Amino acid sequence: MLAYSLLRLGPEPSASERLVSKASSLRSQLEHGLKETIYNMFSWVRDQPDRDLDGLMKDIDHLFLHSEGSL
Repeated sequence: MLAYSLLRLGPEPSASERLVSKASSLRSQLEHGLKETIYNMFSWVRDQPDRDLDGLMKDIDHLFLHSEGSL
């Protein structure tokens, strides 16, 4: 019965399978974060009807150049 139970559980994932799984999860999280950031930026632009395009672009440029973690 023990042997049957262990066979039903299947083999333990190898290190490479775990690495691929973690990389896939990280990629998914990064894609979600990027989509959310772009959506938020477009929502912010939409909510700024009194600003001209040059002013909005300067504000966006400032946000990217002066945010934490920028290069």
